Amino acid sequence: MTIKKQPSKIDRYIEIQKNCATKEDYYLKLVEASEGGSVIALFELAWCCRKGYGTPIDLELAFKSFQKAADRKFFLAQLELAFCYEFGEGVERDEKKAISIFKRFAKKENAEACYRLGICYSRQENENSFVYFKKGGG
Repeated sequence: MTIKKQPSKIDRYIEIQKNCATKEDYYLKLVEASEGGSVIALFELAWCCRKGYGTPIDLELAFKSFQKAADRKFFLAQLELAFCYEFGEGVERDEKKAISIFKRFAKKENAEACYRLGICYSRQENENSFVYFKKGGG
C-alpha cells in the first residue's frame, strides 16, 4: 500500500504558479487568495511586489504585506520585515528594529538571523559581531 503525501500549502501555490498563463495572472490569484485570508498568499504577494513579478515594483506594498503576514505569526514574513528595516525597503531604515527581530530569531538558532545580526553589529563595531557571524555560518 502506497501512502500518497498530501501537498503542502506552499506546494499548492507552486502548482498555481505553474498553471497561470502569465506572471500577472499569478499575481492576481495571489491578491484573491490573500483577500480570502491566506497568509502564504500574502507572503508571496509581498515577494511579487518587492521583485516586480506580475506587477510593478512597490516596496511600500511589499512591506505592508510582509507586516500583515508577520502579524499573523508567519515567521518568514517576520524575517523579511527585519530585512526591510535593515535596508529601508518600503519603510524608513531602522536598524534597531531590524536588530530586535534578528535577535529574537538568533535566540532560536536561526542561521540567517544570526548572520544578519552579525552584519548589523559589525556596522556598529559591536564586539559580538563575530560570534553571530560564526553562528550564522559566516
